[in-house]
Amino acid sequence: MVTEPEDVQAGTAQRTTPSAWTSGWPQSPPEFEALIDVFQDRLVRYAFCRLRDVCDAEDVVQEVFLKSYTHRNKLRNVYPVAPYLYRMVANMCIDLLRRPRPIIVPIDEIRAEDMPHVRSVATERIVAAEQIKHADELLALLPRRQAEVLRLRVLDDLSLSEIAEMHGCSLATVKSRLRYGVARLRRILSRGKEGTL
Repeated sequence: MVTEPEDVQAGTAQRTTPSAWTSGWPQSPPEFEALIDVFQDRLVRYAFCRLRDVCDAEDVVQEVFLKSYTHRNKLRNVYPVAPYLYRMVANMCIDLLRRPRPIIVPIDEIRAEDMPHVRSVATERIVAAEQIKHADELLALLPRRQAEVLRLRVLDDLSLSEIAEMHGCSLATVKSRLRYGVARLRRILSRGKEGTL
């Protein structure tokens, strides 16, 4: 069994990346709050890339945290935590996408300058959404598996081993997908620059 420093056991340790979460599933409220601090933004971004809707992404992640807290005793032996959380989010996104959806306004039709009296937080969200949209447009030019590995590694800061576990493949496969994806993305970007000159 892994022994942890007292600050980790007490839930007061500062964990900033998913790979920094080295303990098992949190059992106490302070530990769970620390888990949320580490994973919430990354999971929302991951869900947004799948759903293309910030509100839905936030709802999915909230539901995942609620279920994982409710069932924390059953999840006590789940380790590592990151791939399990990402898989839960992916599954809930799939479930949400299967449901009939109301008509929504696409994010590319919303521009910050067209909105009167926009608060700075809202503007930052729109700019961040536009940047994610641009990154997703580039990733859409790659094969799906390469794009997924790049997204998880770069945007969500998951380790290669966590990505391998999440996808149920070998570490060598993940490294290969990352290497070929980066190489293909570089070729696409260099062709784009040459085309604009």
